[in-house]
Amino acid sequence: APRSPGRQVEGCTPDQAAAAVRPLAALHASSWRDASLRDFDFLIPLTRERAEFLGGLVSTATEQFVARFGSRVGAEDVATLEEIARVIVEWQMSRPETFSLVHGDYRVDNLMFSPEGDDVVPVDWQTLTVALPARDLAYLLETSLPTEQRRSSERGLVAAYHEELLARGVREYTAEQCWEEYRIGMLH
Repeated sequence: APRSPGRQVEGCTPDQAAAAVRPLAALHASSWRDASLRDFDFLIPLTRERAEFLGGLVSTATEQFVARFGSRVGAEDVATLEEIARVIVEWQMSRPETFSLVHGDYRVDNLMFSPEGDDVVPVDWQTLTVALPARDLAYLLETSLPTEQRRSSERGLVAAYHEELLARGVREYTAEQCWEEYRIGMLH
């Protein structure tokens, strides 16, 4: 208190998303490409075997979803879902050189906003792991902003995230890499 939780069904504003980017970049910068993260058993490192297991879950879930709801979502959406299931293992294994601690569920429901909305504290750390950092950023923006609002503000929000990473000591990571990895993270 006096912070209040965000509400996923309501989403957030671009200003609130910008406030949420700062602590996210702080989390990622604090462990940027830190090889010692692989020494912690509880972080469950992503191996090829684990990626294939998770990929199998996605494939099964996709098949079940399409069987049940495919007629309601349209052929193009079904094709997209099936393509995601096909590439999910390789997606998980891509970009091994860029990693840090990631929240794993960085969305509005897991953020506590100050009354002014300019300061954010993340909660619900049960999915903490090591992965591509921009996945958290993509998950926040894609689940919190309406599509048109996201499209009009995402370049600036990704740039703000990148600038915060640099301010916190991340080196040899360009704005172009950040944007590309954000786009890759959108599959999350």
